[in-house]
Amino acid sequence: MSHRSIALIGPTGAGKSTVGAALADTLKWHFIDLDTYIEERVGASISEIFSQSGELGFRAAEKSALAAVTEMAVSTPLICATGGGIVSTESCVAQLRSHWLVIALQVDVDTQVQRLLGQTSDRPLLASADDLATRLSNLAKARSGLYQQAAHRVIQVDNLAPQQVVEAILATL
Repeated sequence: MSHRSIALIGPTGAGKSTVGAALADTLKWHFIDLDTYIEERVGASISEIFSQSGELGFRAAEKSALAAVTEMAVSTPLICATGGGIVSTESCVAQLRSHWLVIALQVDVDTQVQRLLGQTSDRPLLASADDLATRLSNLAKARSGLYQQAAHRVIQVDNLAPQQVVEAILATL
């Protein structure tokens, strides 16, 4: 495979940012968390972007940010942790698949709930959920097939420490 950079996709709570930073450190590559990059470009938090522009406005900002990061990846090997919903934009999936090695981190809803309890206020699609498990389950039903289709590789991360996930990724390269 000719991809020089790796994009991590998967649901919120899968560990994309944590694993991405550890993988970048191991490979001595640059790391970009796409949501953080979007916040810096727009000058607002993800929650504020959702509040001001709705999900469609956020997805437009995400598409633009992915294009910019993909351009960077042409000359610099990168690890990019994407947002959980990036797979809902077909053009983003096409860009990821053609320019990146796309690795999906797959996680069960029970693990997501454990990881995300008390950490949903800055996650717009979860912040207003009365029942976190139900909301995560609904998102999983809507997106799990999209993750599978977008990914070149899939790694089940339940019960794995971040370094174990890094080792699993390295074993697939």
